[in-house]
Amino acid sequence: MKRLVIILFAIVAAIAANSQNYIQDGDRCFDNSDYDCAITHYNNAFKYATGKDKQIAEIKLTRAKWCADHIKTANQAFAAKNYSAAKDEYQKVLDSNPKDNYAQSQIGKCNKATITEPNSYQSSVSKKETTNWNNNPTTSTLKTEGKLRSSDSPYSNIIKYIPKGAKVEVLENKGSYWKVYYDGKIGYLNEVYLNITEKISTSPRAENKRAVESTSTNNNRYNAITTTLKMQGKLRSSDSPYSNIIKYIPKGAKVEVLENKGDYWKIYYDGKTGYLNELYLNITENTSTLPREENKRALESTSKNNNRYNAITTTLKMQGKLRSSDSPHSSIIEYIPKGARVEVLENKGDYWKIYYDGKTGYLNEMYLNIKNTMTLMRK
Repeated sequence: MKRLVIILFAIVAAIAANSQNYIQDGDRCFDNSDYDCAITHYNNAFKYATGKDKQIAEIKLTRAKWCADHIKTANQAFAAKNYSAAKDEYQKVLDSNPKDNYAQSQIGKCNKATITEPNSYQSSVSKKETTNWNNNPTTSTLKTEGKLRSSDSPYSNIIKYIPKGAKVEVLENKGSYWKVYYDGKIGYLNEVYLNITEKISTSPRAENKRAVESTSTNNNRYNAITTTLKMQGKLRSSDSPYSNIIKYIPKGAKVEVLENKGDYWKIYYDGKTGYLNELYLNITENTSTLPREENKRALESTSKNNNRYNAITTTLKMQGKLRSSDSPHSSIIEYIPKGARVEVLENKGDYWKIYYDGKTGYLNEMYLNIKNTMTLMRK
């Protein structure tokens, strides 16, 4: 029995030693950037190892496969001359395996290719973006020494340190990072390093580029409705108080109103399109109604409704609140004065859908002089 125990112990020890040898061989292959070789050895180690060694083998096997996959993707991008994408993939591998001389060498080739080919340093920027934004390169200077990184992450590889005062070309925005071109290299700088001018804070942002492209369409659609700011306002990238501030618009400035988004209004000002909270705006009669989606839909169907009910009209017995839906909690489109005449379109319980002065909305019946003809319309 004792002899059997010794034999079993020897077998287990041999297997453990063998699996450790496989791991060591895999490590040597990995350090030499031979990921196929590393995968083979780590896979063998995973098969025969037990306990902690098995876990280590699995982790190393996953890492080697990950690097192999990204090298393959990078090589494909490089062959297609998409040097920016290739460089990003090679950099990911280099971040995982700093000893990968091949990835390091390929990054150098990508940098060289982007410098020698005309405008190819913008290879990750579409031709449309290049036409729109980089014919007149936007530049900025660094207010402190900055870390140029390989991606828009504080954990990405540092490409180089850019000195205070250096001038860089700003290509596009990535949240709190800016993609820049400097001294033949493209990378990402945190905005804390940059002197953010008005031009920089808007032009490269993707949401503004898309918005500006559609401005002429919006202006035609809403006949360029304008208003002014009653206080300095924050022009934001979306209809959210947490979205990025594109710029500050001064009190009294005139803006074009494009459409409504609840408490926010999509506006066009000084070549930029964004969103302003309505508390900054002087809401005029035109401003308060035309851009709202519910009114646009209602106006389109007005002629049908008028024909349906033969344009039944009535007057208001007191000033009334024209709302966007048949709910006391819905948005107020405008206040209609006492005595005003409105067209009655249909009944919605305690509310009446009406048409007044180019707007369609809902009035509570307490504001209306109810006629006999209207009682026939009740649902």
